[in-house]
Amino acid sequence: MTERSKYLVCGTISAVAAWAAYTMLQNGSTRLYLYISLVVCTVAAVGFFIGAIVAFVTGDDR
Repeated sequence: MTERSKYLVCGTISAVAAWAAYTMLQNGSTRLYLYISLVVCTVAAVGFFIGAIVAFVTGDDR
């Protein structure tokens, strides 16, 4: 699996986890861990997608 693929897979998983936490918060839950999960997963997803872009631009496809 290439570096870009790893970043894209991890970013997608993080984005899905952030979406799930967001959905639960929208449904009226006020659990602190959901807020923390939303922030952490969103930051992770953004980081992984930026990593994928960097890997694509630099040609780092090992």
